Amino acid sequence: MAKSYLSDYSPTPASNTDIDGVDSTGATGRVKDGDNYTRSVMSHLAKFYDDLGAVNTVGGTATAITVTAAEGWTAYGSSANQIDTGTILAIKTGSAATGAATLNVNGIGAKAIRGQGDVAIQANDWIAGAILILRYDASFNGAAGAWVLTNTILSLTPFTRTLLDDVDAAAARTTLGADTLYVSMSIDFSVVAGDRGKAFGVSASGAARTVTLLAAATAGVGFEVIVKKTDGSANTVTIDADAAETIDGATTYVLRLKDNAVRLRSDGVNWRVVASHLPAEYGVGANGSYLRFPDGTQICWQNITVTGTWGASGNVFIFSSSAAGNWAAAFAAQPTMAAFNSSPTSGYFWTAANGCTVTDFAGVSLWRASAAGATTNTVGLIGIGRWF
Repeated sequence: MAKSYLSDYSPTPASNTDIDGVDSTGATGRVKDGDNYTRSVMSHLAKFYDDLGAVNTVGGTATAITVTAAEGWTAYGSSANQIDTGTILAIKTGSAATGAATLNVNGIGAKAIRGQGDVAIQANDWIAGAILILRYDASFNGAAGAWVLTNTILSLTPFTRTLLDDVDAAAARTTLGADTLYVSMSIDFSVVAGDRGKAFGVSASGAARTVTLLAAATAGVGFEVIVKKTDGSANTVTIDADAAETIDGATTYVLRLKDNAVRLRSDGVNWRVVASHLPAEYGVGANGSYLRFPDGTQICWQNITVTGTWGASGNVFIFSSSAAGNWAAAFAAQPTMAAFNSSPTSGYFWTAANGCTVTDFAGVSLWRASAAGATTNTVGLIGIGRWF
């Protein structure tokens, strides 16, 4: 076969019998020494070609790689048959990078493999079966010499390398922390830098809870976190800004009702409320209904039916039975109370002679200006005040 390309050359001089079909064996009258010279050059080129083609035998481990090169180097240096700065070698790896690694060529001694810029090799810089193009540089690794990986992944952090090497979407979610973006808590805790983007569901059923934010400067501009109160107890969840920092101008932000939630963002100096979910709490029971609002407003209402008789009291008539009862939810201070006729709907009026307390009311009397009326009457009662 005519040897017309470098890849056709053999590392064995005697096998290089022609160049482009022209005899190089001396059989056709050429000078023997010249022919042998040509065949030796072809041998050297073939070895060089093999060493760049990553076809040589690679062994060792992930951190201590060995290779038998086609070129018979015997040492590191600048003399004949020695590896000097600029020597290029390609190998095919048997396993992925796990960290710092060395390469021992032809058994002449292990030299560190380094990244461009003389940086250490990190895990996942290459995968199993990767082709590494290495260039020897005697000045690298503190002048101890090193093989420089010229086709390494550049400017990527170990985290990014791990992410790129994840085998599937599930592994990638774990690396990104996306499988723990919602965290349930029932204790006091501090938000840390690794909690960026997380939502915390905080139960205060056992006691009031405090969530302490990290410093806005540490968090950095754009850092966000969500905090949600998950229980229906009266205990609060207080979000406390770091030191003198504020949350929309206040040092704390309090979640008081079940499912109240707030999304906070750092501006690098303080914290801002960028979204909130603050539904009112509604309850109903034997003592009527109530609404509690996150701002502290509470409204209680109910209907009470009383049965009795009418009696004259001066120029008006008063009903013998008055209304009394408890509020559906306790107020923090005495509320404002209003009474209105529910049934019958006209011709009557109610008064609250004894007023009300934070938990109950009594002495709600029914009056009528004209003759006696119905013996069964229903009063509607509303209390408006604060629950904290």
